[in-house]
Amino acid sequence: PAANDRDEWSASLFYSPTSQLPYPLPGLAYVWRPTPTVEAKIGLPAGFEWTPDDDWSVSLGFTPLVNATAVLRRRLGAGFSAVALYRTDTETWFLADRVLDAERLYVFNQRIAVGVERIIGRGFALEMTADYLFDRLLFQGTSFLSGRTDVVAITPGAGISLQLLWRR
Repeated sequence: PAANDRDEWSASLFYSPTSQLPYPLPGLAYVWRPTPTVEAKIGLPAGFEWTPDDDWSVSLGFTPLVNATAVLRRRLGAGFSAVALYRTDTETWFLADRVLDAERLYVFNQRIAVGVERIIGRGFALEMTADYLFDRLLFQGTSFLSGRTDVVAITPGAGISLQLLWRR
């Protein structure tokens, strides 16, 4: 419970057996809303949102260990928005024929992108962006931060992405 009607506490539990920290992690953040246009999540996961008017928004987010996002959005009207973003992406899979139970395949990259987003209803949106991907790695290991083997660095390059997003 917060001391006023505009702020709140956010409690969460993160778990993925293939994540960088493969055990349940509690999250606790104070959601502070000093004005109707600013929201800061102080704690983990951390975040910041600023909507100076109905057409512009800026949002930043961080979830340990290496997941970060920054998005600038400009409403164009009729359910369309222009977006510019920076994002780190980490994907992890268990290896089928692994010798050690802890071995995983990791894919990591960073991206900057610009594009458009179309709201299609019920919290869903389509996002199409032109991307520049960099700091791209594939590797096997028992941890994201150490024990890496078979490291493959992929040359930076351009890409196009189309995503179906759901926001509550």
